[in-house]
Amino acid sequence: MHESGEKLNEHTCSCILHLVEDDLGIGEQVHALATKIGIENNVAVGTSLASMYASNGRIEDMEFLFREMDDIHIWCLNSLILDCKKNKNWSIFKDGIFDGFAKIFELGLGFDSSYLSIVLDVCSQY
Repeated sequence: MHESGEKLNEHTCSCILHLVEDDLGIGEQVHALATKIGIENNVAVGTSLASMYASNGRIEDMEFLFREMDDIHIWCLNSLILDCKKNKNWSIFKDGIFDGFAKIFELGLGFDSSYLSIVLDVCSQY
């Protein structure tokens, strides 16, 4: 991509992060590049980065990225909750950024049926 003169954009970066999600070394390199070109806080890139870190058990990094995102959507929360569930990291629900519905409303997101379904599923396993 670089050799052909194409520039990395938010969509391409997000796709690359999903492809390398299990290889934290490469993912961190993509993260560094996203930071360098100024797209790290884009909602798609930020969600992909946070997902990569959550999937690898680096919850503090995931929380930091979530807090730094320019714009947050309910599907971003859904994705991160599912990543924490996949990693069986329940601590995020006790003292992390997802401390119940209050946080959802504080962010002004409201919630949808997917969010409710995910939270109920997680609570049934908690």
